[in-house]
Amino acid sequence: MRGRPLLLFCLLFMAGIFLSDALGNAGFSGVPPSDTSLETLHEAMIAGEVSEARATDYSFQIILNNSYLITRSEQIPIEKCIAYTKEISTVPQGALVLLSGEAALFDEPRNPGEFDLRRYYRTRHINLQLKNAHVIRMEEPSFSLSGSISRLRAVFSGILSRAGGEEAAYFQSLLLGEKDEISKEAKQVFLLSGILHIFSISGLHISLLGMGLYRLLHKTALSVPVSGLVSSALILLYGLLTGDGVSTLRALVMFLAAVFAKILGRIYDPLSALSLSAILILSDSPAYLWDTAFLLSFGAVLGVSAVSPAMKAVIFNQEAREPKRIRRPAFLRFILCLPLIQLVKKRKSSGKNALAGSLSVFLTTLPIVLTGFGEVSLWGLLLNFVVLPFLPVVLLAGIGALAAGLLYEPAAGLLLLPGRLVLRGYLYLSQAAAALPLGVWIPGCPKPGQVAAYYALLAAGLFLLPELRTRIGENNRKKDRLLVLILLGLAVLILSLHPLNGLSVTCLDVGQGDCIIVQTKENACLLIDCGSTNKAMVGQHRLLPYLLHEGISYIDAIFVSHTDEDHINGIRELLEMIRDRRTAIRAGQLVLPDLQEAPEKWNSLKELAEEAGLSVTTAGCGDAFRTGNLSLRVLNPEKPEEPQLPNGKDPEKDPVKYPAGKENSGQNDDNIGPDLNENSLVLELEYGEFSALFTGDIGEETEKKLLPQIEDVVLLKTAHHGSRNSTCEAFLSEASPEIAVISCAEVNSYGHPAPETVARLQEAGAQVEYTMKSGAVTIWTDGKQYRTERFLNASAPP
Repeated sequence: MRGRPLLLFCLLFMAGIFLSDALGNAGFSGVPPSDTSLETLHEAMIAGEVSEARATDYSFQIILNNSYLITRSEQIPIEKCIAYTKEISTVPQGALVLLSGEAALFDEPRNPGEFDLRRYYRTRHINLQLKNAHVIRMEEPSFSLSGSISRLRAVFSGILSRAGGEEAAYFQSLLLGEKDEISKEAKQVFLLSGILHIFSISGLHISLLGMGLYRLLHKTALSVPVSGLVSSALILLYGLLTGDGVSTLRALVMFLAAVFAKILGRIYDPLSALSLSAILILSDSPAYLWDTAFLLSFGAVLGVSAVSPAMKAVIFNQEAREPKRIRRPAFLRFILCLPLIQLVKKRKSSGKNALAGSLSVFLTTLPIVLTGFGEVSLWGLLLNFVVLPFLPVVLLAGIGALAAGLLYEPAAGLLLLPGRLVLRGYLYLSQAAAALPLGVWIPGCPKPGQVAAYYALLAAGLFLLPELRTRIGENNRKKDRLLVLILLGLAVLILSLHPLNGLSVTCLDVGQGDCIIVQTKENACLLIDCGSTNKAMVGQHRLLPYLLHEGISYIDAIFVSHTDEDHINGIRELLEMIRDRRTAIRAGQLVLPDLQEAPEKWNSLKELAEEAGLSVTTAGCGDAFRTGNLSLRVLNPEKPEEPQLPNGKDPEKDPVKYPAGKENSGQNDDNIGPDLNENSLVLELEYGEFSALFTGDIGEETEKKLLPQIEDVVLLKTAHHGSRNSTCEAFLSEASPEIAVISCAEVNSYGHPAPETVARLQEAGAQVEYTMKSGAVTIWTDGKQYRTERFLNASAPP
């Protein structure tokens, strides 16, 4: 800390924020105390100034600054608001608008690993959303700097869109911060390969553009102060053009600090500049301290500034020294030849420097990446080493194209060609890396204690141990390196430990649907159903984040109770991602109910699973599955009987007399044939003395048929989301469950759960748990004792 008072103050400031949050100060965690008044809102009017407007896949999105909620008696300030409308397709920035619509808070996470949308927006001072918005009044803005910048941004975006071809979206993200232009499939590929970060406005962009501009101005005989002030003003305008992302703000502050250090004749200290930017950002919004983007941006710079010099000294036996300057060729040669020049200049020592820097950033940000995503790309270490030297080609090609496009747009397409070639190479490399095995490590989300132990070992290996051995007079480089590598390996190992002493059964909150994940201490994982009729993309937004959070990289078997959408559309999403290699998670087997007449969805799901590389099997009454100490017994449906035709005729050779649909042709309509609910796959789980019953959507008719097979169970997944026509008294008398979980949406058109069903469960002595109240519900057991955990810590229902 010596000589760095800003760094010390920054650490104390962050500690104060953390302590304040621990003591319950809601404002520091991004949860304002006005929630209680906002929760009851429905129809509302909101007024504000348009700060940003853009088209999305489903509607037109407007972000309002200085907005306030208009009620009958008062005007409630809400800082910022997002409105979604289909009435208009454009609105000028700076316009004053009055809107009406359905006011709502952003969703909070209801399952482990789910993205906290409410905190994300509140960290950025956006406290409310207005759905189905109608424009009541709009006042055109007078001239303003923000409006002019918005119009310039639209012009630049149009130039890149027309001249960039298939790579236009990547240029728009790299140069203008328009991340939503990149398709979800491409984002997933770049995420798996570990290079998605290059498409965000970062310190590399700002430093390359800003320092390049400063040096260019200084070489044109302008003084240091004039060059610094002009370049700072232009970079600030560029920051306004690209938005207020946290990495952009951090890079802008650090660039300005570097420029003013030159103007004042002072030494630029990256750690002090980093501390200053953190203080300014956290002063505006303390909740950024828990924001993954904030932590990754600052962690990466910390890795380069602090960890990398230590790693060079300890691991690579190199003392820190000023890098040699590379003489820059002319502008066009610079665009075309920079990567080759860098590669030629990088001799052995330079290669070690680059490797040390890449490893330092990787190790510094590893717990942050795992906490935010649960997975990390191992190929990213190599790919970043390859792709980063070529990034200036893309940036300079894009900047040249924007400048040329303002004068003569056909020239923009020509100037973009080198950048387009590099971007296409990025995509091919990423697709190849995503297809390779063992490219993504999925250890899951570490606990706070694991993160603390990791950073303690990292600090001990790279800073404390070398200092200690130097002070006691020992200076054995090889031994030091070995000890440091052991400590680093132990640190990484600690992050990957997720011991499970027994069995867990988790019923995820997917709204109106079902999704159950079973895990054992032997690392076996079973998925029973996943779907919803009122939540979009449950596979991508609820199931996949949970699997990554828990460190589940392989699902041994996926059981489908029946093929209604509220039980399979999440499974369909997962299988599509596996087939298209948009996730590193894999699955072994799909188990479908053995039906005499298979509906079309049954056949299409079977084909999709086979395309994704899963084996497919059917299960009926009497079948059993076993893994480790866990066993599953199938109670329903009854297996279809083989058709018996007179005179011993083969049914395949006598299709006329063969009953329609029995050949599983896949042409049957879903409404033809037996009731899918009553033919649900019913599974009985046993693990030591613990037992559970998963009943799909069966009704009273099937429940009574199963009575001879039913025994006392600890856990019952209540059939058909708590429907009044399921969970009859006779069934409960035989099952006698101690816990009953009802999975349904808080608001649904079916009246689930039915009050009479809940009453029957309570009369049977069951502890009733609701995903609509508690979020995900998890039952942990060692085979003898068990405990229940609610994700939202809701109190036990009466």
